[in-house]
Amino acid sequence: MAKPKTDVSGIPQSSTIDLSKETSPSQSDESSLSPPTVVKCWTGSLMGGVIAYGCYQMTVAIATTYAAKPLLSHSVTTLNIAVAVRTLVVGICALGTGVFGLSALGLFALGIQILWRRTSSHPPLFLGDELDGKFVINLPVRG
Repeated sequence: MAKPKTDVSGIPQSSTIDLSKETSPSQSDESSLSPPTVVKCWTGSLMGGVIAYGCYQMTVAIATTYAAKPLLSHSVTTLNIAVAVRTLVVGICALGTGVFGLSALGLFALGIQILWRRTSSHPPLFLGDELDGKFVINLPVRG
């Protein structure tokens, strides 16, 4: 039976890991990314818009429920805490509405920009875009 390898401290090593063959997450992500297309942008915009609309409906429902049920307490501290919690809940829902709504708007505008650049004579927008069968890399020119 073979004796297990030990390191300098005398602790047996069960296995070794070769880190030279592994790639960092940023390297593997960059190689697998494809440039955005109009369909991807508008699909993402539609999903973000649906989520934003759902968040808006939830915000309105929560706010009307809170408005219909007044707080009943004789303690000022209790009232202050209840008002703070209600404000935070409505604020978080409104924040979700804003974030998803703005991202939907931005993705829709990006789709329009890609479509406009594709139909006009403007240079490619993203690294690796194809122009006349050749891949083009846009680098800033320093003067």
